[in-house]
Amino acid sequence: MAAKYWILLLVLQLLVVETMVLADAQPLEKSLGKDDSDQEAVEEEIIASLEKAQQSLQMADTVRATIGNCKAAISTAVGALDTVEMYLLQYQYTQSISKLSNIKRSLSECNSALAVSNATTKIDEADELLAWLVGKSPKTIEDRFQPSNNINSLEDNSYTGKEVCIPDGTRCQFSECGQGKKLASCAFGFASGVTGGTKGQDYVVTSPDDNPKSPEPGTLRYAVGLGGNDNGGVWIKFGRDMEIVLKEMLWVRSSTTIDGRGVNVSITGRNIVLGGITNVILHNFQISSLGESDTVHIFSGSTKIWVDHLTSFDAKLGLISVLQGSTDVTISNSFLKNPNFNMLLGASDADLEDKIMRVTVFRNWFKDSMQRMPHCRWGLCHVINNLFTNWGYYAIGARVHAKVVSENNVFIAGRRTEVTPWFEGITSEFDSTATIQSTHDLLLNGTTFHQFRGAGTLTASPYQTTSFYPPVHPTGTLPALVQSCSGALFGKKLQQCLLPSF
Repeated sequence: MAAKYWILLLVLQLLVVETMVLADAQPLEKSLGKDDSDQEAVEEEIIASLEKAQQSLQMADTVRATIGNCKAAISTAVGALDTVEMYLLQYQYTQSISKLSNIKRSLSECNSALAVSNATTKIDEADELLAWLVGKSPKTIEDRFQPSNNINSLEDNSYTGKEVCIPDGTRCQFSECGQGKKLASCAFGFASGVTGGTKGQDYVVTSPDDNPKSPEPGTLRYAVGLGGNDNGGVWIKFGRDMEIVLKEMLWVRSSTTIDGRGVNVSITGRNIVLGGITNVILHNFQISSLGESDTVHIFSGSTKIWVDHLTSFDAKLGLISVLQGSTDVTISNSFLKNPNFNMLLGASDADLEDKIMRVTVFRNWFKDSMQRMPHCRWGLCHVINNLFTNWGYYAIGARVHAKVVSENNVFIAGRRTEVTPWFEGITSEFDSTATIQSTHDLLLNGTTFHQFRGAGTLTASPYQTTSFYPPVHPTGTLPALVQSCSGALFGKKLQQCLLPSF
């Protein structure tokens, strides 16, 4: 009888998956045959196809019959589709086609009953549209995405940025007030007061090469070697767009700023590591596709760290981590998308040194991750004005007496509705010593938020002074702002973000 029940349940699961994906499996209206002015519309159609393919794969992955090589192929494909989206935004169309071909090959042996065939259909649509884009003039594309930090180049030329000389979230970083080394004055949250390499030398990276054994002048690895308090620090910028493939971990020194404004910089290969250092700004670049690591690893008592406007995805151990006694960190305005782990604040229940940890998590877009957005241990985590979409197991989690204040965030449920790890029938073995408190959060699409009160109700401001408090945007329009302004900003996306409508 039990076997019959299991079979019936499996059949019902398959029917639900097929119904959901077939409802969204109608072919897109193709933009083929249009002129060059329609390139952007074609890109939007491609991204829509890729997003629908991911949704089909994620639903297929929930079916209990998805086992073995097929399950591994689905997991790999979901992450790989993120990479294609990033290639597309960097107008790397040929690389996108090659990546899609590999994805389809990895899915070819999966059972079509798991809805994988519907995902493949959407990938085929994206492939066909990409073939049209490959023939477009590179000059046309470059003109459309030409990086610009000139605030006066926006459609509303009356806006000069002079009225935003206080930390306001994003405008300050890209206005006259935050130009050059004045960027440090735009910091907020627990990293307020960070100066990075303000007092150090300026250095421009001109080469994407990486030689860990003997760093060559002009490379990023050579530039970070100029940092450190003994040297007075370093402020690093980039002379042009580039993709840097790190061959070993990149260890950053104290009093360093890596400033990617004005260009499109992508870092892959290995992660950026901040160990036992202080006073660092990481700003406006992409870091992704790192395999068995996280993307930014902050540990061993590092302090005064501001991570702002990063685009980060595709790393098996998570994206940004703050561990082992590190504190006074702000992670803000970043686009963070990973199949499983996202952000870890405190790595172990045994790390008592994390009792001093204070982290501000502000106005990031946590997209399509299974868990840890963030997960906090021992310390104080202020999660404010972020956008959460389509989490899997949970969005915000905490253990061992951590204090998490969730304030003015927007949660849009997808695969699961509950924000925290709480579930019906939870047992006494569940660690409920932490506090996860919701204040003025906007819960959409059936979202629920079970609040934990292990440390009581948190009422006092987490900051020493009100000037450190991050600027709160109304939750009603927060999703549009975060979707437009999170991650590395350059070219058209930067211009759209700075429009007065936001």
